[in-house]
Amino acid sequence: MKLLRIALLTLLVASCKTAPKPVIAGGDVLFDDEACVADSGINGQIRVVGDNLSSLLETTRCVTGSVIVEASTLTRVELVSMRAIGGDLIVRDNGSLRQLSLPNLEIVRGSVLVLSNPNQIAISAPKLAVVGVDVRIGRDLDLDAALSPSSPGSSIRELEFPALTNIGGRFKVENNPSLTKLSMPVLVSVVDGFIVERNAALRDVALNRGIDFDGGLFIRENAALTTVAGFQVVGRIGGDFVVTKNGKLESLVGLDELSAVGGDLLLVDDDKLKTVSLPQLATIEGVFELRGNETLRTFELPALIAVDDRVEISGNNGLEEVSLPALKNIRGNLDVSSSYALKKVKLGALARIGGDVGLVDTAVLPGLDAPVLAEIVDDLVLKVNAGMQDVPFPALKRVGGYITISDNPELASLAGMPKLDTVGLQLFVTGNAKLPDCAVKKLVDQIKGRGPMWGTTVRGNDADGACE
Repeated sequence: MKLLRIALLTLLVASCKTAPKPVIAGGDVLFDDEACVADSGINGQIRVVGDNLSSLLETTRCVTGSVIVEASTLTRVELVSMRAIGGDLIVRDNGSLRQLSLPNLEIVRGSVLVLSNPNQIAISAPKLAVVGVDVRIGRDLDLDAALSPSSPGSSIRELEFPALTNIGGRFKVENNPSLTKLSMPVLVSVVDGFIVERNAALRDVALNRGIDFDGGLFIRENAALTTVAGFQVVGRIGGDFVVTKNGKLESLVGLDELSAVGGDLLLVDDDKLKTVSLPQLATIEGVFELRGNETLRTFELPALIAVDDRVEISGNNGLEEVSLPALKNIRGNLDVSSSYALKKVKLGALARIGGDVGLVDTAVLPGLDAPVLAEIVDDLVLKVNAGMQDVPFPALKRVGGYITISDNPELASLAGMPKLDTVGLQLFVTGNAKLPDCAVKKLVDQIKGRGPMWGTTVRGNDADGACE
């Protein structure tokens, strides 16, 4: 019985050419198929389906197509001579596999996929320098969509790529329950995202300083991870930067040189996160969310100038102060909600908000400290704020949509908006038990005297309260 199936194999006589070298030009791997075949190579694909490896595969230096080891009973896969693979390297669903040894492999034009091999596996690829598409280790939900996130991936204790410099697609190490260490000391660029997700034992990450994270950086659900310092971020992350549900992560120390995020910045549901300090971060080109970090105490983004989408700060129930002293422009919404210890939101340079402003369900927050905020492009919503006694927007002149002020039990004055002269749609002031109706009338008269407003709704306030 043949234990090795080889598609389209054509062995050619060796010439003076040698196997392709690991080179990337313009984001693409340069791979010479003719040189591959000439250097003890195979023109085609190799697929292993049995319980041992052919001596042919063990002596082959180069393959123009893919090498696939899938659903075999092998305990060891050792490609001693292999230097270059023109397609993918796929090692998948091998129930007995314990060792993958690639001592001389330098280049893979396609992807490296080591997925759903349930036993403890040792991976050795000391010379692998370039992967043209993806590197995916463990189990990938994109490829195994029918399985749940808790289904077992590959059981790998340490993952090291000492020579790997470039990944033309995505790097994803996911659902490796035994993985404790990830080391990639010379990696320079990852084009489509660097993802470390659901590795319950991962504690030690050691990456090259200043990797070009073109496609973003995602650190999610790594239960034992206590620090992100090993990611060694310098300068700009090209896509999204997501840190979420890492059960023991206490700070973002080590990201001091992060200067820009090219997509969203999401710091969400890290229960032990106490400190967020990103002293050089100046721009966020997408959404900024600081949400659900129950023990967060310190938040510092002193250099942040602009957010190109919305800002959401919610559910950080230990956080008392948010200070964004350099922030000048938010192009989307600003939402501050469900933050029961929050006493101050300092926005000393903020002049314009390109969407809505919502302050909802806060316990002690008196309002925004935004002394130069002059324009809110859409709606202003102030609702269920137990600590709000006035509406402190001293420079606010224009609200382009609705103003809703409702159910703020201690609110007694609307004098904090003396320059407001334009409300694009309507004013709703309802259910503020201590707010005199005459204070609302003063604000309405102020606005109507300076600009149009479609209408007002006033009810459930203090109808008998006096005004000065």
